[in-house]
Amino acid sequence: MKDLTKGKPSRLILAFAIPIFMANILQLTYSIVDTRIVGSYLGENSLAAVGATTTLSNLMIGFLMGMAVSYIFIIIAGLVATFLYDACAAALRALGDTVTPLVSSSLEMVGKIVIAFTLVPLLGYTGVIVAEPIVWFIMVIPLLVKIYTMPVLRKQPVSVSLKN
Repeated sequence: MKDLTKGKPSRLILAFAIPIFMANILQLTYSIVDTRIVGSYLGENSLAAVGATTTLSNLMIGFLMGMAVSYIFIIIAGLVATFLYDACAAALRALGDTVTPLVSSSLEMVGKIVIAFTLVPLLGYTGVIVAEPIVWFIMVIPLLVKIYTMPVLRKQPVSVSLKN
């Protein structure tokens, strides 16, 4: 595996991106090759079928990629909420409280279902993914309150004396 953290960033990015670009170009040539082979050996009807399905498959791929891109943007926007929620749950577990994260996860699932059912009629499939960061931001509040009210984390005044 190549270490992409050492060297000139511009060269590393190009060395990484060029093979991906070339692979995508080769994938685009599949339909050209199919068209050429079918057109040469099977005739007009078969060639028309390949042409019609190529356009249909490209349309479906483009539509699904568009959906995926909007999904990814929402997920990235929710990463802050995810990080906060997971960090708080991990902190509670590290302090010996495994019940609060369990209860929180259960409430999170119920909240996600309720919010998703509310948002799907308004936003379509996007409502499902929008529900997650909303629930994480809501559920991180009780976790933070629990963490800051734990006796282990309460600040105790420290007295320092130079006398023995």
